[in-house]
Amino acid sequence: MDATQLSHLQDAHNAVEDCVYCPSPEQLKAAEERLLEKCGFSREELEEQARQGKFKTEAAKRAWYCLP
Repeated sequence: MDATQLSHLQDAHNAVEDCVYCPSPEQLKAAEERLLEKCGFSREELEEQARQGKFKTEAAKRAWYCLP
């Protein structure tokens, strides 16, 4: 890597501020709804599958572990 490339990387690094993204309650609710729609099961159905220890699909299992 030459000095010009290194300089560009350092400039880009310095331009990025440390921050934490905090979605609003509405954004969280919308994300949860999209997740449930995408996996094809309701929260109650996922709870039952989790209780039984058998998820019907891999998408259902992933969704369950992503829900708050």
